[in-house]
Amino acid sequence: MGFRFLKTYNFRNLKDAKIPLPARTIYLVGENGQGKSNFLEAIHLLCFGSSFRTKVDKLIITHEKKEMAIIGLLEKEQENVRINFKFSGKKQIEVNGKKIKDRKELLYNTPCILFCHEDIGFVKGSPDRKRWFMNQTIGLYDPLFIDDLRKYSHLLKMRNSALKEGKIDILSVIDIQLVPQALTIMEKRTKLMEEFQEPFSKVFSTISGFKEKVELEYIPSWKGVSTFDDGMKALEITKKRDLKFGISNSGPHRDNIGFKAEGRDFTKEASTGQLRLISLIMRVAQGNFYTGKVNKKPILLLDDVLLELDPMRRKKFISSLPEYEQAFFTFLPEENILNSRDDSVLVYNVTDGVIS
Repeated sequence: MGFRFLKTYNFRNLKDAKIPLPARTIYLVGENGQGKSNFLEAIHLLCFGSSFRTKVDKLIITHEKKEMAIIGLLEKEQENVRINFKFSGKKQIEVNGKKIKDRKELLYNTPCILFCHEDIGFVKGSPDRKRWFMNQTIGLYDPLFIDDLRKYSHLLKMRNSALKEGKIDILSVIDIQLVPQALTIMEKRTKLMEEFQEPFSKVFSTISGFKEKVELEYIPSWKGVSTFDDGMKALEITKKRDLKFGISNSGPHRDNIGFKAEGRDFTKEASTGQLRLISLIMRVAQGNFYTGKVNKKPILLLDDVLLELDPMRRKKFISSLPEYEQAFFTFLPEENILNSRDDSVLVYNVTDGVIS
């Protein structure tokens, strides 16, 4: 199962074509800038309804064109799912001819797990990137969590507007609505991080080769807050500061993830290579965690992430990949991984947007 074909029209630098995908594992081989990542982006758009490279949809249209489209046929156990993604000034997504009103509906199909260089942000980057990882992981198996985040973000925006305008009288009205949403998000993130440690540790022990064990830590902005009254008190504590700066300085939108090695902050002493390896482990664990939660296998997208691994870790990493419905790898021509591929692997060469 997986995608049987992908058809693109005016998408990035890819030439308009229908690409058959009759294999479970597919290699895309080519030099940088030829279109390998664009192909993965197209798959991602069909799985999530959004790009992993830009938030501006019009940027994915071929230069000097005004519209684009991607069509994919996803083979599943009970039925085939045809997904159409179109953009001509406005995004439109259809599944089997029915318009999708909310992108989260796509998650009921087979979501993908993306491995890319930017994933290092889950480990070394800003708290915002770490929160994003938590949110995405929960959203894969609990689409309703996406609504929780939207409601909280809406109330937070209202609160910040009131703070900037000095409307103290309506703060309490907003806070009464915001705190329950905040508690829901914190509860789900707490449960996630408690459960995620086990799959993370299993993959870590297999791949890393580190002497020390790295443990994950959920760092909530509201420490010790578990009830409505606790949340209201937390907002009251920062109220004066919030009014001064015109922004909410505490809450789930300020949560973080820590990486601890024997109680120390691992990210401050680890090399870039070690940090990147941890980010790969996070993604493998994410795939395993998803499968454990919903008993489904994801589609994997691996965008030039193996080149920096030494041969031993590369071998361990590949053997530790989550079970998948289909996997797409991008490689440079000189990578020796191609010499050891299985005969069942489909290899496409990518040159100047042509996949052949």
